[in-house]
Amino acid sequence: LAHLPREIYNVYKIKKALQSQKTAWIIFCRKEKIYLWGSMTDNYIEGKTFEKLDFTQTPLAKGEYEKCTFISCNFSESDLSAINFSLCEFRTCNLSMVKLPKTTLREVKFKDCKQLGVLFEKCNEFLFSIHLENCLLDHCSFFKLSLKKMK
Repeated sequence: LAHLPREIYNVYKIKKALQSQKTAWIIFCRKEKIYLWGSMTDNYIEGKTFEKLDFTQTPLAKGEYEKCTFISCNFSESDLSAINFSLCEFRTCNLSMVKLPKTTLREVKFKDCKQLGVLFEKCNEFLFSIHLENCLLDHCSFFKLSLKKMK
């Protein structure tokens, strides 16, 4: 590592120190200063499967969910605001009337889900990308959302 410029070496040391944490970090250098941009939450869940859970009784914890699968879960009228879902899949879930203000849906798949009255327009527009397959979408709204990446 001695052959690397000081800034890159310092980023390498910080990156190694942060790897043990379960928080997503972005590290970058600018004019010999090192900046850390951490995730908005300390609750980072990756690759977990949630099956037959009722989130109307016990709400889903706020956080970042990456590559998670939700199977036959009940989210009816749940508050999912400000939760980040990336590369997640929802199968045969009830998502009717869920609240989605500032929720991030990035490459999220919904298969055989019931989604009545969902206001997708309240989601975070940045990186909004969903795939819908055989879902019930009565009274849902996508007002002013770019649906170019939607399948």
